[in-house]
Amino acid sequence: MAGNLPKADHGPNRRESVSEFANDLGLERGVTGYAYHSVPVALYAWLRHSDDFRAALTAVLDCGGDTDTVGAIVGALMGAQLGRGAIHRNVSV
Repeated sequence: MAGNLPKADHGPNRRESVSEFANDLGLERGVTGYAYHSVPVALYAWLRHSDDFRAALTAVLDCGGDTDTVGAIVGALMGAQLGRGAIHRNVSV
């Protein structure tokens, strides 16, 4: 994972989409539940969309694959950063 984590940190500066980032990691067919894949993509989405819960979650779900795992990671990161109110504001249930 050490090889993919620096990519997650520098990726937002390049302004590539979360899908493009996942593709750069070789995950064109979707993000797997393997931590070396799901964690860097989730971190990238969190960094890329740090103020928009819906955008971060939608971006990782659009990558396909093990969406429940990567979505849960992003949801936890975004919820911890933005608080409960951001989730209710941006996601209709």
